[in-house]
Amino acid sequence: MNIRHRLELFNRHLNKYLISNFFKLYNMEVITITGSNSTTGKLDVSDNGKTFAPANDKIKWLLANGCGVDSITSMSKKPSPPEDPSVDIWSEPPHQIGGSKNWTATIKSSARPGDEWNYYIYWKAKNGEIPPPFDPKIIVNTKIK
Repeated sequence: MNIRHRLELFNRHLNKYLISNFFKLYNMEVITITGSNSTTGKLDVSDNGKTFAPANDKIKWLLANGCGVDSITSMSKKPSPPEDPSVDIWSEPPHQIGGSKNWTATIKSSARPGDEWNYYIYWKAKNGEIPPPFDPKIIVNTKIK
C-alpha cells in the first residue's frame, strides 16, 4: 500500500470520526450510507444498521459520495410481531431535508430507554434500479454525559 493510499484512508476515517463526534455535541446521531448492493437491498451504514440514541435526539441520514445510492425514496415502520412490537418513537418522523438527498427525524421526549423502531429504508440505486428495502433499527437509550 503506497503512502498516498494510506493518507486517503486516514483522511476518510478521520473525517468520519470528526463528523460523527461533531454531531453528537449537538444531540444528533448521524447514519451515513457508505455503500450499497442493489441486488439484495443491503446498505452499508456507519452504525451497522443499529442506531442507539436518547430521547429528544435528532437522527440524520446522509449519503456518502460513491455509495451507489441515488436517493432515499421513503422510510416506514416495519411490520412487527405482537411479541416484539416496534414503538412509535418520533416527535418528528423521518423526512427528506428540503430538496436534498439527506433525511432527518427527532425522537420524542417521552421515548423510553429500550423502545425500538424497526423500519425499512426504500431507496433508488445510481444505476436506476429499485432494490428491496433495507431493514435497520433505532433503539432509544439513556443519554451518557
